Amino acid sequence: MAGILGELITTTWHSGDVLSATNLNRLRAAVLHIDAVTRMPLSVFCTCSMQFPWLYQRNPVTIWRGAVTWRSSATTLTAVVEWTGPVLSGDRVRFVIDGTTYDMTPVTGVNTFTFSLTYPDLTVVRIDVILRSTSRGPGGYPNPSPNWQDVFVREISIAPIAPSIAFPTSSAFGSLTAERLTDITRQIAWLQTAYGMHIRPVNPMIHRVIGNLTGRIERIRWVGSFIRPVTHTSLRVTGVVAVRQSGQAESIDVRVNGTLLASWSIPTTVGLHPFTITAPVTSIAAGSRATIAFNNFGSR
Repeated sequence: MAGILGELITTTWHSGDVLSATNLNRLRAAVLHIDAVTRMPLSVFCTCSMQFPWLYQRNPVTIWRGAVTWRSSATTLTAVVEWTGPVLSGDRVRFVIDGTTYDMTPVTGVNTFTFSLTYPDLTVVRIDVILRSTSRGPGGYPNPSPNWQDVFVREISIAPIAPSIAFPTSSAFGSLTAERLTDITRQIAWLQTAYGMHIRPVNPMIHRVIGNLTGRIERIRWVGSFIRPVTHTSLRVTGVVAVRQSGQAESIDVRVNGTLLASWSIPTTVGLHPFTITAPVTSIAAGSRATIAFNNFGSR
C-alpha cells in the first residue's frame, strides 16, 4: 500500500481561492491513486484447513475446508487440485459449495475445475473438498485401505474481483472547464459505487498448509496462491526449521507455477534454524494469479 499511496499529494481548498490547474491536477492524481489501491487484490479467503488424504486413509475423506468472501463482480470460482498418483475409474473430487454438491472427475497431474456462481457482495461462501471413490476400499480398521496418493488443493479463487463497469476517464487540466470537473466527480462516484467502504489490504497468505518437516521427505509442505501487485518484484518466505536428527541432507524449495525459483539447504546440525528465502517473481505478470508450493526435499 505504501508504494502506491506514498506519492499521493492532496490540496487544501479555501473559500475564495482561485482554482488552478495545479490544484485540480492534484485532485485528479488523488482519484487515480485511490483507484490503484482499490484494484489491488482483495483478501477473499476467510479461513481454511487442509489435510493430506494419506494421513486419513478413509473413503470418503475431506482434504480441504474453508470459505471465501464473495464479491458482487465475481462470476466464477476456480479450484486447482493436484493429483500426484494414478487415477482409478471411480475416483471423484467432490466440491460442496454453499450446500450444493459437484462431483468432478480428476486426471493425474494438475486439475482446474471452474464453477459459475453468483452471490450478493460480501457473502461468506463455505467450501468443502472431498475425495471419494467407488473403486477403492472404505478404509478404517478392518476394512481395506483406499490407498490415496498425495492429493492437495493448490488454490481456490474467485474472479473477477474488479467492477464490471469501465472506470471513467478524464483529461489532465490545461484549462478549467465544467466538463473536466464533471469527469472528476464521475470518477469519485464510480469509486464510491464500486467499492464503498470495502477497500481491503492484500492478504499475503491466501491459504496454507502447515507440515512437519521431520516427517516424510520429498513432499509438499505448504501450498497457496497469490496475485502479484505491480509494485512487488520478489516473494519472501520466512520460518524456522527444527532439526532433530543430525547429518541429514535436506533442502526447502520454493516453486511458483511449478517452476523452482529458490532453494535453501537445511543445516545438518540439531537445533532450531531460522531461514529467509527470497525468490524473484518478475516472470509473473503484474495483476496475474500464480500458485506457490513450499517443498521439502532430501535423503535419509
